This record gives sequence, C-alpha cells and structure tokens, in this order.
Amino acid sequence: MKIIFLESVHNFAGSSKSTLELAERLQNHGHDVLIVDFWGCSSDYIDACHNLDVPIKILDKREKPIILGKNPISIIKYFFKTIGYRKAFNNIIAEFKPNLVSVNTTKTLGVLRKSQNYKITYFARGWFLPNQIGFFDKYLIKTRADKILTVSHATSQMVQALGISKAENIFTIPNTVNVKNTNSSDDTNIWYKSTNREFVMMHCGSFIKTKGQHVTIEVLKELIERGLNVKLLLVGIVSNSSQSKRYFDQVKNIIEKHNLVGNIETIVNQSDVLHLYHKTDILIHPSYSEGLPRVVLEAMSLGKPVIGNAVGGMNDIISNNYNGFLTSFNSVSDYVMKIESLINGKEKYRFMSKNALNLMKSTYSEEEQVKAFEKVLTR
Repeated sequence: MKIIFLESVHNFAGSSKSTLELAERLQNHGHDVLIVDFWGCSSDYIDACHNLDVPIKILDKREKPIILGKNPISIIKYFFKTIGYRKAFNNIIAEFKPNLVSVNTTKTLGVLRKSQNYKITYFARGWFLPNQIGFFDKYLIKTRADKILTVSHATSQMVQALGISKAENIFTIPNTVNVKNTNSSDDTNIWYKSTNREFVMMHCGSFIKTKGQHVTIEVLKELIERGLNVKLLLVGIVSNSSQSKRYFDQVKNIIEKHNLVGNIETIVNQSDVLHLYHKTDILIHPSYSEGLPRVVLEAMSLGKPVIGNAVGGMNDIISNNYNGFLTSFNSVSDYVMKIESLINGKEKYRFMSKNALNLMKSTYSEEEQVKAFEKVLTR
C-alpha cells in the first residue's frame, strides 16, 4: 500500500514523533510511505525523517509556522494560501498515487477533497469534550474523512457519541514506544533499590495551561512543606504562540513566588528527552485532556509509575493503584497523598513499576500497532 501522512508540524513533539515512528514501522513492513509537511519549519523533525530514511516533501518552506488567530484578515489570507497548498499537494498525489492519505488536524484536512482514487483518514490523537470541537471542524471531519483513527478507546467513544462517524468507520490504533531493549529492573538507581537520595518527579509537556504545570508546582510545594526530599524536572516545549510564551512566564513567576527555584530543573525545547526518564522516579501528569499521551507510554516503558488526571485515554492505560494512580481532577491533596505513598512505600513502588513495564511489553508493541493500521488499509 502507498500511504501519505500530511502534516503541519510546529514542534517535534509527541504527536509528530508518533506519526513519524508509525510511518517508519509501516515502511519497514513493506508499505510505500511519504510524509508531506506544510512548512518544514522544524529542523529536528526534518532531521529525524532523514535519519529514519522516511521520505519527506515540503509544500511551503518557512522558518516559522502559520499560527491562525482570531483576526479575520489573517484568516482570509490563509484561506487563499491553502488554495496554493491544495494545488501543490495535488501534484504530489498525481506523482505518488497513494491508496490512503492520513491527517491529524483539520488544518491539513482542509486542503483535501474526497477522491475515488484514495481514502482519507482523520487521526484523532487527542481526546475532547463536546464543547471543545467547533462546528466547522466537526463538519470537515464528517464530510471529508472516510475513516477515523483514534489512539484510545476513550477517543473512539467520544467520536461516536458526537455523531462524527459511524462505529464501523472508527479504528483504534494506540501509540506505542519501543521497549524491546528496556530492562528497568536492572537499574540500580530505581527508587525501590536506592537509599538516601531525593525523590525525582518529572512533568513533561508543552507549556500551555491545559498541560497543568501550575498544578504540578503546587504539588511540589506541598510535598516540600511536609518535609519530603523531592525535586522536579519541568520539561517541555515553549512554542512560537503568544499563549505558550505567556503561560511559560506565568509558570516561572509561580516558581519564584513559592521560592522553588532550587527544587526545580527546567528543561525547555529539547526534542529528545528519553534520557531524562532515567533520572526520574515518577511522571506527574495533571493534563486537562489526553488521547493516549506519549510521555506516559515512555515513562511506563521504563518502569516509572505515572500519576495523572483520569481524563480520556489515561483510563485506557492506567489501572488505578496497580500500574499507576488516577487522581481526582487537579486535586493537589490527592496528588500529594499518592506521591507520598510511593516515597514512603518502596514495595508499592516496585509493584507499580513492574506492572507498568509488563503492560508496555505485552500490549503496546510496534507489531500490534502495525497490525491495527493494516486492518484499516484492507477495509
């Protein structure tokens, strides 16, 4: 089969990493794959495509992505620009002759038209409430996508409940990470084997309010006030959007206000953060909404328990009190209680660590992901 992934990458982060890795896996299984990116403005993403030998083409080479605000003039200008994008992409279609085109934003879906020559899939990589998807986005997905792909059962249920697509046209294809060479049980620095050191938490996510960095900082403050020896790795992307930059400044102000500068290591705009998990004991994830977060899969694949809000696909992957903790939404006291139980209960930590690792090895494998995608190709 011949597959195009049409992308509009701003930063080389969770979603774009997962799409690229899926493209590579499909290519390794004999499929002909091409990535087409709107702007090619992420050099890390372009380099990663080349390193994995996944072919990529750029529609409109730019230094920065086009970020649409509410200004009607900029929206009109962008509309006319998409006409050029559509023509350029149609030329690629004519040359490559795909069986399937996959998109994961309505921005990229907007340049496509239904065709008898190929199918269009909309890959819903997030999870959303009914009031979080606008009328126009819903209209585009319903009228232009032949099939809907989702990363979690929670997302599939929401897509069906909103009437976006019929159940027979919705396919769950979970994210996955490579755990073949992972052997965290031999890590002598893992919490249940270590003595006399600080407990390290990590929060990893883009700097936007809905990722909940402000909640994590309040949790850290409370743990320290209880006399616990804890440190936080605050890891994430500050994007080109004014919203992200403002929120990052707010987070820094909260850190200074609570006198936590010495307890937090802030790591910004690094595309490869896997090595940081080896310095981490748990991942804290107070996100407002999630499909099937890559950072959670990465942490669990290295035997690191995850504590997070019970939203969307978090319920797919975390069994509360078995391989991690699900909390009451953004409840600082709930987070503190559960984290403290792991700090003081190394046997509980060991139990959760091994269960998290075993789930990743048994269920979220590369082979299962490819099989799930190939079912879409044959229907």
